Formats: sequence, structure tokens, C-alpha cells
Amino acid sequence: MEESKDHFLQQSISISDPFLTSAKIRALLDDLQRIHAPSPKGSRKMKIPKSVIFSQWTCMLDLLATSIKSIGLKFVRLDGKMTREFRTEALEALNKDPNVTIILVSLKAGGVGLNLTAANRVYIMVSLCYFYCLFFPFFFKND
Repeated sequence: MEESKDHFLQQSISISDPFLTSAKIRALLDDLQRIHAPSPKGSRKMKIPKSVIFSQWTCMLDLLATSIKSIGLKFVRLDGKMTREFRTEALEALNKDPNVTIILVSLKAGGVGLNLTAANRVYIMVSLCYFYCLFFPFFFKND
């Protein structure tokens, strides 16, 4: 069974229970709404803010997709289940479509060789323990 492009570009799950939204996700959504709010009339047009959101868990990307969709922002996704063609389309959408302002990226799929320079904000939605274990050796490296 072949999946459609839209399934990969804006994949989400249905969540209706409010208790599933964590403080971390609420804080992210507040920040996204603030930076993606329309500029007042007469103000100088600035570069469209674009964001990259990383997570090591695809289930977290599912939760984020549902939450971001609920506030009306357009996003694309890049994870390990996508074919090379769908990954390229997601990156092109981020780079060329002014309505696509967010890309959700799994750490394993987006760890090497991606050009994410269209984005000017990065959010890392990983646990502190994972972040500490990942970066601790670099801070105390003896050369």
C-alpha cells in the first residue's frame, strides 16, 4: 500500500484529551504563536520566521504535529520512515513555501547532511538526561 505525500508531509495522530499536552509542549506552542503572529499593519516586513524542532522520539513528533496543527501553523516532517523523495520534498517545502514555517525532525533521520539554513530558530525537544549524555563528553574533552 503506497502512502500519499500529504501523509508524510503533515502526519499527525488524533488526540482529544487535554491531559496529554505537557508543559514543555505548551511552552513551545506559546513561543511558536508569538513568533508566527501576524505583524501589525504598517510595520516593517521582516524575514518569515522558520523553526526546526528536533526530537529523538517519533511519538513526540506525533504529539507535536497534532499540537501545531491545532494552532493553525503549517509544518512538514522529516523522519526515518520517509523515502528520500519525501525527505527532499519536505526540505523544499521549508525552503520555498512561505506558509510552511516549521519542520519536525527526528534526530536519527536528521543528524547528518541536511541544509536547514532556511530556519532561524531551533527547538530541541529531548529529555535533559539524553541531552546531558549526548553532549557531556564534548564539554570536558581533554585535548
